[in-house]
Amino acid sequence: MRHFFLYFITIGLFLYTVIGQIVFLYSVPGYMYVPLVLFALMSFLVMEPASESKESEERHLES
Repeated sequence: MRHFFLYFITIGLFLYTVIGQIVFLYSVPGYMYVPLVLFALMSFLVMEPASESKESEERHLES
């Protein structure tokens, strides 16, 4: 549940960033780096549970 909550927050912040770029017409340089940080965070949140579940499945199969 927490994973999906963080995922939707990330999407919301990305959309907010795009709207911010349109409103400020790229006058704020910091806005250009926000999507990169958000996508890196989102990819980390997506990949981390998958690797943990694979490890737990392997341990279960070994035992």
